[in-house]
Amino acid sequence: MHMRTGAEKTLLLCSGGVESAVLVAQLLAARRHPVPLFADYSQRGAQRERIAARAVCASFEGVPPPQELDLRAEGGRFQAINRLHVPVPHRNLVLLSLALSWASTLGC
Repeated sequence: MHMRTGAEKTLLLCSGGVESAVLVAQLLAARRHPVPLFADYSQRGAQRERIAARAVCASFEGVPPPQELDLRAEGGRFQAINRLHVPVPHRNLVLLSLALSWASTLGC
């Protein structure tokens, strides 16, 4: 599958897992243009996820590499205060809010 010109853009939070790959394929099949976004919030495995997200995007013709949302400083602060294995409590809500802002900014 490859991108068609004039396709509507759709922001995709991309971690590089199987769900990311399936969503990219579904968006392309629906003739939409995936705009991948990778978030690093100091999670364990962030570097492996970044590499995997780039590989997922590269495996589809016309899909750009993920833009990166750098939240490492915030994740580090939360870890220092809370001593949690999850760097950012309620991270899905935080990432969803930021993704909506990015989607609006990028015209998705």
